[in-house]
Amino acid sequence: GREWNHDASLDWHLLDGGDNWHHGVQRLVRDLNHTYRHHKVVA
Repeated sequence: GREWNHDASLDWHLLDGGDNWHHGVQRLVRDLNHTYRHHKVVA
């Protein structure tokens, strides 16, 4: 992968096209955030 560059935009196009690996990671983070916010035992 590429090194972080604060002068460049994020590769948002990687989320286009439906069900791919990047989209799956996005859903995983969404679900983890939901669990963290709604289940105080985790927090």
